[in-house]
Amino acid sequence: MSGYKKLWYIYTMEYYVAVKRQNLLPFETAWRDLESIMLSKCLQLLTHTFNREFSQVHGSISDCKLSDISPIGRDPSVSSFSSSTLTPSSTCPSLVDSRSNSLDQKTPEANSRASSPCPEFEQFQIVPTVETPYLARAGKNEFLNLVPDIEEIRPGSVVSKKGYLHFKEPFSSNWAKHFVVVRRPYVFIYNSDKDPVERGIINLSTAQVEYSEDQQAMVKSPNIFAVCTKHRGVLLQALNDKDMSDWLYAFNPLLVGTIRADIALIGLAVMGQNLILNMNDHGFVVCAFNRTVSKVDDFLANEAKGTKVIGAHSLEEMVSKLKKPRRILLLVKAGQAVDDFIEKLVPLLDTGDIIIDGGNSEYRDTTVGEEGAGHFVKMVHNGIEYGDMQLICEAYHLMKDILGMEHSEMAQAFEEWNKTELDSFLIEITANILKFRDSDGAHLLPKIRDSAGQKGTGKWTAISALEYGVPVTLIGEAVFARCLSSLKDERVQASKKLQGPQKTQFNGDRKSFLEDIRKALYASKIISYAQGFMLLRQAATEFGWTLNYGGIALMWRGGCIIRSVFLGKIKDAFDRNPELQNLLLDDFFKSAVESCQDSWRRAISTGVQAGIPMPCFTTALSFYDGYRHDMLPANLIQAQRDYFGAHTYELLASPGKFIHTNWTGHGGSVSSSSYNA
Repeated sequence: MSGYKKLWYIYTMEYYVAVKRQNLLPFETAWRDLESIMLSKCLQLLTHTFNREFSQVHGSISDCKLSDISPIGRDPSVSSFSSSTLTPSSTCPSLVDSRSNSLDQKTPEANSRASSPCPEFEQFQIVPTVETPYLARAGKNEFLNLVPDIEEIRPGSVVSKKGYLHFKEPFSSNWAKHFVVVRRPYVFIYNSDKDPVERGIINLSTAQVEYSEDQQAMVKSPNIFAVCTKHRGVLLQALNDKDMSDWLYAFNPLLVGTIRADIALIGLAVMGQNLILNMNDHGFVVCAFNRTVSKVDDFLANEAKGTKVIGAHSLEEMVSKLKKPRRILLLVKAGQAVDDFIEKLVPLLDTGDIIIDGGNSEYRDTTVGEEGAGHFVKMVHNGIEYGDMQLICEAYHLMKDILGMEHSEMAQAFEEWNKTELDSFLIEITANILKFRDSDGAHLLPKIRDSAGQKGTGKWTAISALEYGVPVTLIGEAVFARCLSSLKDERVQASKKLQGPQKTQFNGDRKSFLEDIRKALYASKIISYAQGFMLLRQAATEFGWTLNYGGIALMWRGGCIIRSVFLGKIKDAFDRNPELQNLLLDDFFKSAVESCQDSWRRAISTGVQAGIPMPCFTTALSFYDGYRHDMLPANLIQAQRDYFGAHTYELLASPGKFIHTNWTGHGGSVSSSSYNA
């Protein structure tokens, strides 16, 4: 028997059996009314565009597994998920099994099944819509029309999401696990990811997808949402919040706004926007807010378009859209703005809610946990970042002005350096910047005004170093270099009046000198980090903090501007000796600096002779030379201080004992007290 004859035979014989079971004669009138409908439906079935062989379609129908075919004898007035105790929404039929005596739902288990006419999930199309003499006699509540609601299936080419969902089974408190593929506007349902044949199909263009936390509370199961067709509703359960959010977005992107956010972020500047997008990429639902609310709309319409990010136009609205306990991240300007937002937020929050100050707040403003340790560490990180950037700029200056390298050559050099111990984010982006061309085809970098801005954290680090008496010279020089760069107009005038060395062509070995620059950069970088950790150690002593220095290095390696392979070596050094006073005293860093020392000095001396400013290269080398000297000329400073101010001094033979000398013979014996500010 041919395929279409088999199909027709199935329909006609099932209809005949159904009518005979009802013991109703004659049924000729009903038959004639349905005959034309069935012919039309079968023709559609034979011509529609399933992406499988007709034999598989026929097999699904004969096994009672096609989504739109109804089993015989089910009462159309009874929904599989109806309940008098759960109020249905206006768009979705009831969603809890009427035969279940309790709303308590069992935890979904893989491959669970309820005994039902068709074990697999099915969407049933309840008919008829046209009155017939037979149906009037038989009664609508005792007979279910067998004509399938068949339509041409044209799924989209893009798979929005695929994976497993748990379906609430009809007439049971159990859940069944099915593999689901969303190719809008259709949802294809399989028994497993190995199943070659769809066991159910939902047309999302005619279905309603709903989510509410009240619904989850009533069925006492988490991560629940519903898909509602015209005649029935189905509860589905996802693995977790993230999974549910992903499924809802796949089913209906517009629905995501009804989900409560995992976290809110206040402050839509560059950092805030990118952190929101980062959290969105990792599956979190974020609520965005900004003091200027128009920025929220702009962000959602542009950078966050097509994501699951939601927005709020007031703090009250933002708080109402958050899951409990609420988490709110502030990324606003340090100081008064932080205090103002906290003052407005506290009355809207409950016990257990969290406000996180993620900006560059001054460490003394923080009194939670280890007091201001977190902000201090972040401040030092930013100071080191200043140093790293200035060191790279000085290397770039030497390459450009002494070696006369083109941008493409310098980009290639930085790319090669990024395969060495200098492997880092900043080296990587420097290569990209040097290669970048403007719309006119010319390199963009030479067109950028050489006046560097700063937000203040580098300055804070330098001030803290002065306050605690720690020689963080490189970060200080990096800050001053930016200050000098901002004097653009003055420098232009000075360049016309102040003379320097005569510019000459480099006659040495270019490849060798390029390697000298690389080693000078590496050695100076070691000094910068050594100074930064000196400051952290001194602050910990001042405030009684317990800092994990190896952990700090490891933390900076993950997602920070200064992230680099180099940081792993710092962790190793503190693992070897948690009480390490200075990185330069670790064997690895001692050897690294010593092996770079000759190149470091050549690069600096060549630069100095050519009149190239290298404040960080030179101060790094000066610190190294000063730190390794057991005798510095500071004895003269102490003698001078005692001469003009009677500030006293110590003798090498008697440390701790302060004395004063009457240098002129008529100054007297009165001396100042000894202290260090």
